[in-house]
Amino acid sequence: MQTKEEKSLVHKLKELISTCNNIFEVGAMDGTDLPFLLELWPESKIHAFEPDSDNFINLTKNKLNNVVYSNFALSNTVGQCVLYRYFRPNGSRDFWCSSASSLLSVGEMHSPPHTDASQNNVSKTYTTTLDSYCICNNVWPDVLLLDTQGSEYEILEGAKLSLAY
Repeated sequence: MQTKEEKSLVHKLKELISTCNNIFEVGAMDGTDLPFLLELWPESKIHAFEPDSDNFINLTKNKLNNVVYSNFALSNTVGQCVLYRYFRPNGSRDFWCSSASSLLSVGEMHSPPHTDASQNNVSKTYTTTLDSYCICNNVWPDVLLLDTQGSEYEILEGAKLSLAY
């Protein structure tokens, strides 16, 4: 929710959904959006998913009582997969690139994070489906925010029961 337009869209969502028990933020990065979401829906519990270990460390620095932090990826399968991290050519990770990770390689993305970004760091991450997470935790999303640099379709494939709930 960095831009004025994004904040405006969420405020419109608030008008449509006045009561919200559970917000799922998939690709939570460093938690920048958490205070804003809790301002809109203070009674909500946020389930924040972030598979990138560096981002997850920063995410959990947000010591918020009503947030469940999960250091794995959502996808259409349960298991493990490669997590690609993106760096600029000079090796730096600017604000966007410091958070850029995806289950998709640059070649698989519809639009890469930057034209000069390269994937020069990969790691393994655990994956589960949204359906599995919801069933195991007996929790269902009222609001689902996806920001996963191209793997949104795979997440939705693994959410058929959750979205029908």
